Amino acid sequence: MLKDASRGSKGLGEMKFCFLIGAGASISSGIPSGAKLAWKWLQEIKEDCDGEDFEDWKIEIGMPEQNIAEKAGEFYPQIYEKRFGHAPETGYDYIRGLMEGREPSLGYLILANIMVREKHNVVITTNFDNLLEDAIRTYTQEKPFIAGHEALADYVPRRSDRPIILKVHRDLFLQPFSDRLNTDILQAAWESILGKFLSDYHLIVLGY
Repeated sequence: MLKDASRGSKGLGEMKFCFLIGAGASISSGIPSGAKLAWKWLQEIKEDCDGEDFEDWKIEIGMPEQNIAEKAGEFYPQIYEKRFGHAPETGYDYIRGLMEGREPSLGYLILANIMVREKHNVVITTNFDNLLEDAIRTYTQEKPFIAGHEALADYVPRRSDRPIILKVHRDLFLQPFSDRLNTDILQAAWESILGKFLSDYHLIVLGY
């Protein structure tokens, strides 16, 4: 897909791509997947809870009895809330600790060059990390426009040659969303600008 996008201006006429990036894209940079974190936190919750309370909670959120390790990722928001809901700052600090100091993998370097050198310059992501912007700043001469909070949605340029990164679950340092309330629905502030880009660009999904 990335190779197709890099050839877009040569073989695909006026077609433009934008990218939707999920957590799987960052695994190669050493950041654990949401599923892996959910399973780890689930074990910690089990250790801290009374056995009966733990089972009651699993029933409450609809977690199956079978193949829990494989399905834990599907319950990431519920598990996050149970693990960190009493102390949100602890959750933010935990996630920051996992992501700080990580280096962009080859895939991010390729994507950074596509965004700068071609017309496919928009990324929408649910990730909190800074890998893509680090790749753009380090390996190109360009500076991206980053909207790491829904309050910045109105300032996103609708037409720009600069790389544009939209973090719909917020940036790592802006109290990112991991709970059900904020991950089940899209913040209303994003609707207009996302509708614009998704109507003008063809979407490529990475890391899901």
